Amino acid sequence: MIEGIQSFLLWVGVITAFIISIRLSLKDQWRTSTVMAALSIAFLVFANFDKIQELKIGKDGIALLQRAENTLEELQSISEPFAIASLQTMQGAGRWGGLSEDEKEQHKNEIVEGLLDIGFSKARVNQVLDKSWHKYKYLDLSREAIGNPQKYPAKFREEAFSLYKRHIGNSPSPEEITELLKKAGVYEKQEAALSRYKAYIQNSKL
Repeated sequence: MIEGIQSFLLWVGVITAFIISIRLSLKDQWRTSTVMAALSIAFLVFANFDKIQELKIGKDGIALLQRAENTLEELQSISEPFAIASLQTMQGAGRWGGLSEDEKEQHKNEIVEGLLDIGFSKARVNQVLDKSWHKYKYLDLSREAIGNPQKYPAKFREEAFSLYKRHIGNSPSPEEITELLKKAGVYEKQEAALSRYKAYIQNSKL
């Protein structure tokens, strides 16, 4: 019974520290948020994973426990949603002030290094970044490549607006933008921005 209560309290510590870290990240308090995230992981480590048990609610509202076998999987399963939430919040909220681009990039790299340190494959980290980070960069860079639709020749303005107004996760490809720029006669003017978009796509994977 005592062992069960200890495990329950450890899980309460994990969940509490995790929730605090998310709330702090929403306020752009990234350093403190990182400490709290580390604390949530520390709770798990000190729980002695070969004795960690999954909480289930019984009749009397106390825990019934089930053994967890793979400590690394447990650590990764908690880290992945935190990483996605942190990166997405940083990219989304940071678009209207707060962190500079350099600061955001630094924090992103710290999170990526942390995931790799606990055994994430590069492919899995790329999936995390695709869900949380790259889609915002793709949108911003694609819009820079298109430029101001109002300045396009009238004949191509509607098509330019159509590509420009696409939502996060559905950014126009470099090929679509290239076709538009060439038809509208503005390719040379936008070529440098288009090159930055292409380069980001090519170099964004680990």
